[in-house]
Amino acid sequence: PISDQRLSQLEHAPAQWSEVIRAAFNEKEKILPLQSQEMIKIRSKIEGFREDVQTFRSEFLEQCPFGAENAMSTDFDRSYQMIDDFYARTCEIRARADKFNDLELLFDMSMSDYLPIGECTDDLLLLKTLWDMIVLVRETFSNWYGVLWDKIDTERMTQTVKDLGVQVKSLPKGMKAWPL
Repeated sequence: PISDQRLSQLEHAPAQWSEVIRAAFNEKEKILPLQSQEMIKIRSKIEGFREDVQTFRSEFLEQCPFGAENAMSTDFDRSYQMIDDFYARTCEIRARADKFNDLELLFDMSMSDYLPIGECTDDLLLLKTLWDMIVLVRETFSNWYGVLWDKIDTERMTQTVKDLGVQVKSLPKGMKAWPL
């Protein structure tokens, strides 16, 4: 059996719940102007960050090793260093973007996508793959320069060149427009 006190509490529960909901709406109305002010500040910061992202993307496209300069000079370490540096910077910008996305979610704002950051990440992966292939090809041929004529295994070299050709042809299409 349920006590009279419990029955009384159950009878008054819907009214108490309605009071809690009303109090929550009243508090929400009180903080709404403050929330709106904060949303304006956040939106302003996001717009500034969006400009930073565009600037970074432009700098990325200008400075990353998309050209053949380092390949011709065999300065592969410089290319890898540039890729590493831009990867670190891209990760930092991605972290800042995630923080802004968290704020947008918290304040129930529309989420920003920051597509240039994703494009930089994709390009970095392609660049790393491409430079790995460049080094592989260059080093393979460089190793052959020291082989004496009577030690040349033409069948093995021909097969190696065919294998390299297959690997080069199987590289992602995104990098085919690059001058490397």
